[in-house]
Amino acid sequence: MREKLIELNKKESRHKIILRGLELREHISVEELTVEFGLSEATIRRDLEELEQAGHIIRVRGGARILTGLPGIAREFEERNRMLMAEKSRIVSEVEKYITDNSIISIDGGTTGWLLAKRLKTKKNLTVLSHSLPVIEEFGGAPVRLLASGGLFRHRNLDFIGARVLWFYQEISVNIAVVTCDAVKPGAGIFKLSEDSAEVARAMSGAAEQVFVISDHSKIGATGVYRCLRPDDVDMLFMDSGVSDENRAALRQSFSHRIVYC
Repeated sequence: MREKLIELNKKESRHKIILRGLELREHISVEELTVEFGLSEATIRRDLEELEQAGHIIRVRGGARILTGLPGIAREFEERNRMLMAEKSRIVSEVEKYITDNSIISIDGGTTGWLLAKRLKTKKNLTVLSHSLPVIEEFGGAPVRLLASGGLFRHRNLDFIGARVLWFYQEISVNIAVVTCDAVKPGAGIFKLSEDSAEVARAMSGAAEQVFVISDHSKIGATGVYRCLRPDDVDMLFMDSGVSDENRAALRQSFSHRIVYC
């Protein structure tokens, strides 16, 4: 028991040191941490996984980034949307596997869309279209081809809406549209709380070869007034593993094999 307590304390100390280091710089690599602690890569990766599950960091290729201390408006966005961060991180980690180098994609607003942007910054020859300011800001310094919609800015949602955004999506073609939502309703489809958001999601989806919907389990049966997608409009629905057996059965009837639980 005493040895286990000592080991736990060591791990907690490592976690604190890792977080302190990330407060001073944007990124830290697994290699740097293995040298600093004199431990194996496997141990360091487990530490990073636990910190990510706790909602403190996000793992990126070769290391990790902290979720606090973000620049500009993205900091406000992240602080307001910390709910179910571990579940959302698992979702975007899975979605990343389906987006290859050289892809042309569009990304919706919302926390999960922003987290996905953080994951995709190391992809090669990626072209990204978005109306979400946190997504646009996240890709700002990355080696991707970035197209921003412009339009009428909504401070609460930190995104752009209106005719300019609809025109932006209607005049392009992408491989994958990644759509977020406010509600997933078995039998009915994907919903947004605002009519403007629903219109933008429909325009995004109409310009895509494939439509990915990303949602945590809290959105099942939640309030959503405006339908943006019917079940048949969705090529893949990504959700975390917190979905109950009852809800999984209901979703299976609507979305069939197109559901990926993360």
